[in-house]
Amino acid sequence: MAFGNNLKLVGGKSLILTGDVDFTEFVDGSDEAQIENDAFNFVSGSYVITDLNRDEFVDGSDFALADNNAFNFAG
Repeated sequence: MAFGNNLKLVGGKSLILTGDVDFTEFVDGSDEAQIENDAFNFVSGSYVITDLNRDEFVDGSDFALADNNAFNFAG
């Protein structure tokens, strides 16, 4: 159990789901739109919700994480 209950058990391993930046409990196009907008505007900082990999920059790598989870209907 983790804060936000964002873990999923797959093959005996706990995985963290990422990409639900609007907190609807599903990763979808609206999440991807927010990440894309922040990437386009070169948003950076320590506590940016759309910075999924926590490298302090919102970019294509963050979008790829959300897109992968959206494609797999993560929620």
